[in-house]
Amino acid sequence: MTDDRLRQFFDGLMAAFLDERLEDFQRHFVFPVVIYSVAGVTLVRDPAELLRITGLYRDALQETAMVATNYEFSEIEPPKNNRMRATLSFSDRGPDGERYSGSIVRYFLLDGSEGYKIEMMEYLEVPLGVSDVERIVH
Repeated sequence: MTDDRLRQFFDGLMAAFLDERLEDFQRHFVFPVVIYSVAGVTLVRDPAELLRITGLYRDALQETAMVATNYEFSEIEPPKNNRMRATLSFSDRGPDGERYSGSIVRYFLLDGSEGYKIEMMEYLEVPLGVSDVERIVH
């Protein structure tokens, strides 16, 4: 069972991403943040770099038929030393409501005085091709 704080954290992250509330979005992260993907490892040093990469990723997603996305927790590991891992499965839906793509992302979280923050992300599955991801993160 998922605790309400964790669900609220990811609901806030998703809403900020989808609504392009960039300041709210970047507050969900600790810097530098590490991102693993099919393109390799990327070290994002500051909020400006995160927002640049996020914008490119959102633009690439908007070129697909995605009109909505939702997530569910695939795995949540018990917290240890104020850190935990949560794996989310995202389902992207087209205009007809059918799932056509998705992604799986493992988040490495710090549970600090300001609540959860993302220290590292590992994209296990992405809806974009390798060349698109390389263009975005490098």
